[in-house]
Amino acid sequence: MSFCKAEVSYTVGGNEEETERRGERVGKRGLQDIRSFHSPLYSPYVYIPPKPHSSLEKLRTQKLEAMSKTLLKMLGTLMCVLAVCADVTPVKDFNLEKMAGKWYMVGFATNSQWFVNNRAEMKMGTAVLVATPEGNVDLSYARLRDDGTCFRMTYFANKMDTPGHFTFHSHIWNNDNDMTIVDVLYDDYALVHTIETKDGVSDVVNKLFSRTQETSVDVQRKFTRFSLDTGIFSKNIVFLPPNNECPEA
Repeated sequence: MSFCKAEVSYTVGGNEEETERRGERVGKRGLQDIRSFHSPLYSPYVYIPPKPHSSLEKLRTQKLEAMSKTLLKMLGTLMCVLAVCADVTPVKDFNLEKMAGKWYMVGFATNSQWFVNNRAEMKMGTAVLVATPEGNVDLSYARLRDDGTCFRMTYFANKMDTPGHFTFHSHIWNNDNDMTIVDVLYDDYALVHTIETKDGVSDVVNKLFSRTQETSVDVQRKFTRFSLDTGIFSKNIVFLPPNNECPEA
């Protein structure tokens, strides 16, 4: 509710007309009503009802509210990712030579949309790590498809200043990867945390590797707990079903 002051003329007790300026904005009808009502008790305030919003204004307001909510969610997600990344560090006393060899990828966790769309079809694959004399890693991955063909990927991961921390570029997915070996028992399992970035958008990807096609309940719980702590939804934490292996390339 809004009120405006108006310029009002009125006669008091037979005195000559006095004019008091009470404001500038008033409707034509309201001004006529005031001038026709000569009373010292009459309030010079006029109520002007607000104009109803047009449909275009309502649509514009709704869009602005939606954009604001989206930006807030994005900012909140970014803050969470930054906080998580700050806490993820490589395992202490990492030994690349002990990490080398064949592993089975038995667990996968990410909120990335491509995984959400294809997780029901994913099965176990194998990964082979080869350490270079410089401390870098040649990584090859293979998974047997249902049609009998093999899906293969190879990466060359460059070591960073901290042992257990690597970076590489994927030519298949055209993204940059920041990989950290978070936990490992070299003859049992390895928990690997990767941040994949493409076109300025980052996704957290956690992988659980095992020396065999089976893992203990304790290891699965550790992987689940870590994935939840790094922002992965529980429905997107998957333990992959066993699969036949691809023939050696």
